[in-house]
Amino acid sequence: MARRLLDRLLLLSVAGLAGAALLAEAGRWSPWLDLLGHFRLQYAWAALLLAALLLIRRRRGPALAAVLVLAVQGWHLLPLIPPPSGDGAAGLRVVSLNLRYDNMQVDRAVDYLLGSGADIVAVHEALHHWPGALERLSAAYPHRLEQPVDWLGTMLFAKKPWAAGENRMLPFKLRLAWARFGEGSEALTVVTVHPTTPFWTDEQPGQYGAMAEIIAALPGRKLVLGDFNQTPWSPLMRDLAERTGLRPASLWPSFPAWLPPPLRIPIDNAMATPGLIRRAATGPAVGSDHLPIEVELAP
Repeated sequence: MARRLLDRLLLLSVAGLAGAALLAEAGRWSPWLDLLGHFRLQYAWAALLLAALLLIRRRRGPALAAVLVLAVQGWHLLPLIPPPSGDGAAGLRVVSLNLRYDNMQVDRAVDYLLGSGADIVAVHEALHHWPGALERLSAAYPHRLEQPVDWLGTMLFAKKPWAAGENRMLPFKLRLAWARFGEGSEALTVVTVHPTTPFWTDEQPGQYGAMAEIIAALPGRKLVLGDFNQTPWSPLMRDLAERTGLRPASLWPSFPAWLPPPLRIPIDNAMATPGLIRRAATGPAVGSDHLPIEVELAP
């Protein structure tokens, strides 16, 4: 009886997993189905586990279905795995953090930013109590791009001055700030973005289109990081990479921070000119529902 119940549970699980994974493939044509596509890492882990259990139970047909789900997820995920970082001296360090507008652990977040060793810091949702709290960064980061009061708090801080920079609201309520460091062929433009969540609005396609147009027009080497509110394998992110020539840098899950890593999704990310990023990873929890993204550039 128990074995029969287990078999039924496994069959229902693989059927539900295959159904969700199949619907996720239609995400390009439906923003609601696209939400299912954010969980490809979880689909891969679940498919691997189910395939193993079904083979143990000698249910080869359902096990094959689980393997097929795993293969499809691998087709989406494996090309995004960054190459191993080379040895040698490191270049600039950049940190991006969605502070969360109602995060009251102010000192914890600011202490992390000050201790991160970053040369450039990008923050989002710096509303209400945050602008005053971030004044503590002024001594270490005297150069910053402010945001208008009614924006959703996108700010850029740097230890050294930039040659040019801008922080403005773009069409479709896209928050984007950029700063160019250096001149000529060695110039580096750091862009930080925060598109709106896909749950409540239909603005993301327009935002990503505007983002691609602006980033593609920026000269030289580029690093784009922030809270993308999309996973690196989503259609919008793939289109952004194709239109700008940039490569996603990490699959480290960052959201929501309070869940264990296997249950998080990587919507906080970085993408850059190929070969520019030496290392990318998530930082520690600092009271926000997002983990920070830490990026180390090649010299």
